[in-house]
Amino acid sequence: MKKNPNLKRICALILACSMAATMLVVNTSINNSKESAACFKGDTVINILHTNDIHADVENLSYVAEYKDRTKNAILVDAGDATQGQPLATYTKGEAIIEIMNAADYDVSAVGNHEFDYGTEQFLKNIKKADFPFLAANVRNYDDGSTFIESKKNNGAYTIIKKAGKRIGFFGITTTEAAYKTNPANVIGIEFEGEIERAQETADKLNAKGCDFVVGVIHVGNDETSKPTSIEMAEELEGVDLLIDGHSHTELQYTAANGTRLVQTGTQLSTLGKVTVTFSNDDTYINTQLLSEEKYQMYGKDNNVSKLYDKVTKKLEPILNQVIGKTDTDLIANEIDESGESVRIVRNRETSMGDLAADSMLWGANEFLASTDYKELPVFAMTNGGGVRANIEAGEITIGDVFSVLPFGNNLSIKVVNPSVIYEMLEFSISGLSLDENNNVTGLVGSYPQVSGIRFEMDLTKEAYSEESKGNRVVAVYLKNEDGTETLLNREDTDTEIAFASNNFLIAGGDGYTMLTNLKHIAEGNVLDEILADYVTILTEEAGGCFTYVMDGNRSVEINGKK
Repeated sequence: MKKNPNLKRICALILACSMAATMLVVNTSINNSKESAACFKGDTVINILHTNDIHADVENLSYVAEYKDRTKNAILVDAGDATQGQPLATYTKGEAIIEIMNAADYDVSAVGNHEFDYGTEQFLKNIKKADFPFLAANVRNYDDGSTFIESKKNNGAYTIIKKAGKRIGFFGITTTEAAYKTNPANVIGIEFEGEIERAQETADKLNAKGCDFVVGVIHVGNDETSKPTSIEMAEELEGVDLLIDGHSHTELQYTAANGTRLVQTGTQLSTLGKVTVTFSNDDTYINTQLLSEEKYQMYGKDNNVSKLYDKVTKKLEPILNQVIGKTDTDLIANEIDESGESVRIVRNRETSMGDLAADSMLWGANEFLASTDYKELPVFAMTNGGGVRANIEAGEITIGDVFSVLPFGNNLSIKVVNPSVIYEMLEFSISGLSLDENNNVTGLVGSYPQVSGIRFEMDLTKEAYSEESKGNRVVAVYLKNEDGTETLLNREDTDTEIAFASNNFLIAGGDGYTMLTNLKHIAEGNVLDEILADYVTILTEEAGGCFTYVMDGNRSVEINGKK
């Protein structure tokens, strides 16, 4: 019979204080206690390996599979957003990723918001192909309240894995943000219920079934705008030993006041999580680690997974070589300097490739918002220059060309901003630039804005944005209206609502855009390389088979003391 979980944790903590810790805890953050135990004869040790937010970057799963095979009593878990983010996922609608996860011997997975990106029909098709259960206790059919992914082989809410004589209970939770952090059309008829309430209810069921250890595999995250965050869940839930989290792309090891552990590995297999659970007499000890690539690759590759990855990626080659458009214009993000080195000019000035990428995002946002309550809002788009990676030469354009420009698997994401925030955002974006003695711009910054739907003027002789100042380099920002006119935005205006489209990395505060983190999030759409590919096809068709793209040249203008 399982002891009271709180009493168990108290006893474990008292005993741990008197023992020498023999397990190494690495990359610890936010109050993670070193609760561990030496391993004695008769102890049972179970290792829970975990990943999250792989976003289809599955090449390294061959190493994960081999590491699992070499680890005693190992269970492999994913916390969601595995089946979206790379061409291999996009052009197989996630099926190839499921196939590789099967080969890597996953035991259980949470459902991430981006698992719905191909629609509910394809989502159900994908999880049916999985050899392991997908869990989402709070994702319900709107009509009758039944668990959405319940099937004959899976109740859709929880599963119990028996390992080394122990019963390890796993339940799944999906963020309620999934209602808008995929295309809302993809989740019609689905209700995302409150994370904490449904998690507690399901954990109680697992404890009642006599589980020795209860794990929540959750796709919730700890972004400041998330309500609740995974940290809040850890603090509130009772009878839960471990939460394996995803969604916010955070590297995290945390111990709540009640003893619940919370872990997350970042994104795209930058680390592999390892939770070692030691059952010693009536006590349970938990040790968490985040293993670097070097560490989890120490045993080499699993040959079967590696061969399968090579096989499915080879099948993708004809798709990447598929021609989707044609242009008679060189689309430039990088230039070759006098020494023959490639210079990423997209990081310090307007470029044709940056303009086109931003234009596609603006087009995608307008398409997305047209059927929402926000369709009347003015819209502009911006991407950070650091995310625009390659040129496209004049001639035929392939899917592979587009992916080389936007290779990170980011999604279109939209928030509501006001003019004051726009000025602050632009001030930050150009703060890393400076002028040399000849008044030429120096510096290459990943945050540099490539924009569409607005234009702005900047004076780099003025004070730059910093921790102490919001700067005054951005002299003017003009919103481009549908009728071709422009509206000068007021730096002090905090009331006017404008829809801002960007990549989900920047929208979440990445690249230093912290002023965006707490704003109202209204939509999240398709993968950006797919949007750009569709936009290129439209431009080509509208132009009769080959389009000419002329860079405006005035979207970001340096006036440098001229006004």
